[in-house]
Amino acid sequence: MLDYGIIGNCVTCALIKKNASIDWMCFPTFSSLSIFAKLLDENKGGSLEIKPIGNYEIIQRYLPNTAILETTFSSAKNVFVVYDFFPRYKKLTKKKYEKLIKLNNLIRIIKPLKGKPKIRIKYCPKPNYALEESNLVEKNETIVCSFLGQKIVFNSNISYDDIIHSKEILLDKAKYLALGEENDFSLRRCYKLLQATKKYWQEWCKTLVVPKKNKEVIVRSAITLKLLTYSRTGAVIAAATTSVPEEIGTDRTFDYRYCWVRDAALCVDALKKIGRNYEPKKLMEFIITLALKND
Repeated sequence: MLDYGIIGNCVTCALIKKNASIDWMCFPTFSSLSIFAKLLDENKGGSLEIKPIGNYEIIQRYLPNTAILETTFSSAKNVFVVYDFFPRYKKLTKKKYEKLIKLNNLIRIIKPLKGKPKIRIKYCPKPNYALEESNLVEKNETIVCSFLGQKIVFNSNISYDDIIHSKEILLDKAKYLALGEENDFSLRRCYKLLQATKKYWQEWCKTLVVPKKNKEVIVRSAITLKLLTYSRTGAVIAAATTSVPEEIGTDRTFDYRYCWVRDAALCVDALKKIGRNYEPKKLMEFIITLALKND
């Protein structure tokens, strides 16, 4: 059985295993070619891993009422935590109205809490479902992965030699990894984006009208449905993955990154029942637009 956490910005998403390995990510959108596909092929798929040196107990959870994943590594002497998220927040403009910001970057903050933990970073992008070779070039203090006319930029305050060659890294202070379109990052900015994203999701959850019974489960489900909405059109994808069998031994291995009208309608209906009107409205606009184009 697969057991993954999901993070996203309503443009794309990533699936993260309990050991903090990012095993699935398409870029720059849900329907784009994959960057990491270890989810589909353990040996060839590619991933972005934070590998502790030594034996650790691992606990993974979401920060309450957010789409921020927290993975804590604990041993007798050392403790460190990893925060994973895509920035999504509101910013006040010069004209004093709030603008929604969706940075198309995955951010990982690695923070030591106790002792002197050591880790290795394994950055192994395998573009286009591992059909393309990774062309990694160091440029302006970043690592650029180019493939099929596209590129994805890796930025960090860790030595790039340490990352590329997966060397031992002492967590004497917090580190960050940023992967995506932008390359202007610092640890301070990553922390600010973490807090802004946390605030956005907690404010979004306040708009939900949820009964006390099973409230935590319902809110988590609502956040997951929201993460599967494509904010540029209002479409809702059936799932974040492709080629994962519904059952072992079945040939039902579809690409679920489509907006199937029935599934999408069920999703927004569930959101509407707990107070969300925006998502149903956007989905209807999307469907009507498509219908008029094909009329």
